[in-house]
Amino acid sequence: MCIVNFLPQLFGYLLKRWRFHRQGYGREWDQGMHEAFNLLKRGALNKRKFCLHDLPHYLKMEVWLIWNFFRYLWYRLVVVKFEKITKTLGAIFHHLHSAFFSFMRCQGS
Repeated sequence: MCIVNFLPQLFGYLLKRWRFHRQGYGREWDQGMHEAFNLLKRGALNKRKFCLHDLPHYLKMEVWLIWNFFRYLWYRLVVVKFEKITKTLGAIFHHLHSAFFSFMRCQGS
Protein backbone atom coordinates (compact mmCIF):
# COMPACT_ATOMS: atom_id res chain seq x y z
CA MET A 1 0.00 0.00 0.00
CA CYS A 2 2.94 2.31 0.53
CA ILE A 3 3.70 2.13 -3.19
CA VAL A 4 0.10 2.91 -4.18
CA ASN A 5 -0.26 5.75 -1.67
CA PHE A 6 3.19 7.34 -1.74
CA LEU A 7 2.64 10.12 -4.28
CA PRO A 8 -0.88 11.13 -3.11
CA GLN A 9 0.28 11.17 0.51
CA LEU A 10 3.40 13.17 -0.32
CA PHE A 11 1.34 15.67 -2.33
CA GLY A 12 -1.22 15.95 0.49
CA TYR A 13 1.51 16.39 3.10
CA LEU A 14 3.22 19.16 1.14
CA LEU A 15 -0.07 20.88 0.34
CA LYS A 16 -1.18 20.84 3.98
CA ARG A 17 2.22 22.02 5.16
CA TRP A 18 2.14 24.93 2.73
CA ARG A 19 -1.45 25.79 3.64
CA PHE A 20 -0.91 25.78 7.42
CA HIS A 21 2.30 27.78 7.17
CA ARG A 22 0.55 30.28 4.91
CA GLN A 23 -2.28 30.69 7.44
CA GLY A 24 0.16 31.30 10.30
CA TYR A 25 -0.20 27.91 12.04
CA GLY A 26 3.11 26.54 10.81
CA ARG A 27 4.84 26.06 14.15
CA GLU A 28 1.89 24.22 15.70
CA TRP A 29 1.48 22.02 12.63
CA ASP A 30 5.19 21.17 12.62
CA GLN A 31 4.99 20.20 16.31
CA GLY A 32 1.99 17.94 15.64
CA MET A 33 3.70 16.24 12.72
CA HIS A 34 6.87 15.76 14.77
CA GLU A 35 4.80 14.11 17.51
CA ALA A 36 3.02 11.87 14.99
CA PHE A 37 6.30 10.72 13.41
CA ASN A 38 7.73 9.98 16.87
CA LEU A 39 4.70 7.78 17.60
CA LEU A 40 5.26 5.97 14.31
CA LYS A 41 8.92 5.35 15.11
CA ARG A 42 8.10 3.96 18.56
CA GLY A 43 5.29 1.79 17.21
CA ALA A 44 2.83 3.28 19.69
CA LEU A 45 -0.06 3.67 17.23
CA ASN A 46 -1.35 0.08 17.57
CA LYS A 47 -2.08 -0.14 13.86
CA ARG A 48 -3.60 -3.24 12.36
CA LYS A 49 -1.10 -5.43 10.52
CA PHE A 50 -1.39 -5.68 6.76
CA CYS A 51 -3.26 -8.75 5.53
CA LEU A 52 -3.23 -9.75 1.89
CA HIS A 53 -6.92 -10.67 1.90
CA ASP A 54 -7.74 -7.02 2.71
CA LEU A 55 -6.00 -5.77 -0.44
CA PRO A 56 -9.21 -5.58 -2.55
CA HIS A 57 -10.80 -3.38 0.12
CA TYR A 58 -7.78 -1.08 0.19
CA LEU A 59 -7.82 -0.77 -3.58
CA LYS A 60 -11.57 -0.09 -3.55
CA MET A 61 -11.02 2.74 -1.05
CA GLU A 62 -8.28 4.18 -3.27
CA VAL A 63 -10.58 4.11 -6.29
CA TRP A 64 -13.30 5.88 -4.27
CA LEU A 65 -10.84 8.54 -3.12
CA ILE A 66 -9.60 9.16 -6.64
CA TRP A 67 -13.17 9.21 -8.04
CA ASN A 68 -14.34 11.69 -5.41
CA PHE A 69 -11.26 13.83 -5.99
CA PHE A 70 -12.21 14.22 -9.66
CA ARG A 71 -15.86 14.85 -8.74
CA TYR A 72 -14.72 17.61 -6.40
CA LEU A 73 -12.46 19.10 -9.09
CA TRP A 74 -15.37 19.04 -11.55
CA TYR A 75 -17.55 20.82 -9.01
CA ARG A 76 -14.97 23.50 -8.16
CA LEU A 77 -13.64 24.12 -11.65
CA VAL A 78 -16.82 23.77 -13.72
CA VAL A 79 -19.94 24.20 -11.62
CA VAL A 80 -18.71 27.03 -9.39
CA LYS A 81 -17.09 28.85 -12.33
CA PHE A 82 -20.30 28.45 -14.37
CA GLU A 83 -22.33 29.96 -11.52
CA LYS A 84 -19.95 32.93 -11.37
CA ILE A 85 -20.15 33.39 -15.15
CA THR A 86 -23.95 33.13 -15.03
CA LYS A 87 -24.16 35.78 -12.30
CA THR A 88 -21.82 38.07 -14.24
CA LEU A 89 -23.77 37.62 -17.48
CA GLY A 90 -27.03 38.19 -15.59
CA ALA A 91 -25.70 41.46 -14.19
CA ILE A 92 -24.49 42.55 -17.64
CA PHE A 93 -27.84 41.65 -19.19
CA HIS A 94 -29.68 43.56 -16.46
CA HIS A 95 -27.59 46.69 -17.07
CA LEU A 96 -28.00 46.43 -20.84
CA HIS A 97 -31.74 45.86 -20.45
CA SER A 98 -32.06 48.93 -18.18
CA ALA A 99 -29.95 51.06 -20.49
CA PHE A 100 -31.93 49.96 -23.54
CA PHE A 101 -35.30 50.80 -21.99
CA SER A 102 -33.96 54.11 -20.66
CA PHE A 103 -32.77 54.91 -24.17
CA MET A 104 -36.14 53.91 -25.65
CA ARG A 105 -37.98 56.13 -23.14
CA CYS A 106 -35.77 59.06 -24.12
CA GLN A 107 -36.42 58.41 -27.80
CA GLY A 108 -40.16 58.23 -27.27
CA SER A 109 -40.44 61.62 -25.55
